[in-house]
Amino acid sequence: MKKYILLIFIAGFLAACESAPVIKPIAVKRNHVLTGEYEHVAASDTPPVPILRKQPVYPAVFRSSKTPGKAVIYFVVDAQGVPVQVQYIEATDLAFAESAIKAVSQWRFKPALKNGVAVPACMTIPLLFKYE
Repeated sequence: MKKYILLIFIAGFLAACESAPVIKPIAVKRNHVLTGEYEHVAASDTPPVPILRKQPVYPAVFRSSKTPGKAVIYFVVDAQGVPVQVQYIEATDLAFAESAIKAVSQWRFKPALKNGVAVPACMTIPLLFKYE
């Protein structure tokens, strides 16, 4: 009789787990590696100014749990105002990092200026995710 009750309990537990999967974020960090010539944003006379921003898409995998997230994105704004070498430094989960990279890659900027000339400049931007 005890084995039968235990099997019912285990079957019920497994069914409950299968019906409502809980996905937990896995924090990720990485070293940033940029190539080419660029200024640190603080070294320019005028920093890059966003003129077009696309909102990142909240990752579908976390929609049922409404888990908040964050991604810190590092990139270079080239002399034409286009983000290049877009990468994450850290993120609550890789899904948040991927969404943030995709969004920031579509942004456009008024480029950084040094002595009145447009120059490439690196930037770091944190993006917060909240499901509403």
